[in-house]
Amino acid sequence: MWLHEIKHDGYRIVACKSGDQVRLWSRNGRDWSREFLAVTEALSALNVADIVLDGEAMAHCKEGLPDFRGLRSSDGGAGACLFAFDLLRLNGEDLRPLPFEERRGPPTKGS
Repeated sequence: MWLHEIKHDGYRIVACKSGDQVRLWSRNGRDWSREFLAVTEALSALNVADIVLDGEAMAHCKEGLPDFRGLRSSDGGAGACLFAFDLLRLNGEDLRPLPFEERRGPPTKGS
């Protein structure tokens, strides 16, 4: 079986929620939590004690296509979304020892 991730033209992010605190980290350690407010707020709203997701933050243009420049604009991050690729931790349980296929969840129609 082949597994792949689509490159969405955004920033690779590790999204972490622990209690009421949410942080969005880039590969080089930059905290994007304030810039990508929509993602931060969505993670805050999740009904879980703690979670760590690996994904890609991106923005869309009016036509619905990826818009990297829009993501970097002064208000582009406010409407950013996160495409989650992997669930690394959930409610205190480190899921990394599990096979990727199990962390990813059941296949959806068309995948």
